[in-house]
Amino acid sequence: MEEVLALANIKPHASLYAVTLGDVATHSTRFPETLSAVKGAAEGANLYNERHMAFRAMTEAAELVPIGRTTYSNINYAILRDITVALTWVEYADTCKDRVLIPAQAHDAFVGGDMSDAGSFGGWSVSAEDYARFVMYWFAPDRPWVMAPADFPFNAQTNSGLGVFHTETGTGGYVIEHGGLWDSAKADRQHGAIFLTTRTGATFVANWEGSLPKKAYSDLRTAVAPYLH
Repeated sequence: MEEVLALANIKPHASLYAVTLGDVATHSTRFPETLSAVKGAAEGANLYNERHMAFRAMTEAAELVPIGRTTYSNINYAILRDITVALTWVEYADTCKDRVLIPAQAHDAFVGGDMSDAGSFGGWSVSAEDYARFVMYWFAPDRPWVMAPADFPFNAQTNSGLGVFHTETGTGGYVIEHGGLWDSAKADRQHGAIFLTTRTGATFVANWEGSLPKKAYSDLRTAVAPYLH
């Protein structure tokens, strides 16, 4: 990945030379959820910008979690954003729109508004309908990464594969899922979303305004999953 990062004008810290694109896509990089400096920063500050976040994380590597632990990290998405721009020479949102969303008929999704500086990990605006179209297209039962996720970048410790989680149901099946939470100090920026889909093709999507406790996500998964099999 070092050669790819060079296109983005990022020379990674020596401790990160072994990191691969697969590690980034499966949250196996050992980056924390976000940079500690960001947690106390205003949401409009430079450190909240995905470009600044990726550059600092890759060049300083001062906040890696201990070996043997993995953490879901927004930094991974910021790095993927930089790599996408470096490889395509096109704005990140435009590449996602043309290559990912339009093929799925999710035409109205966009990066914009107050959170556009965090587009790769929180700046997308998408309706539940378009979110469902995205999920049903890219995680359809016949997709190779759905049929055999371990054949692609996959973290067996967390069951994370290509940006989603494969969660066993206890009845011999599993759901593919992801949840989003934007717990801003500003009430008008609090948002959440979740999707679940299975090898049957049945899909559940919800998004909402406001901040829900994390337990509400697991409770919702537990309640919905049996109806998708």
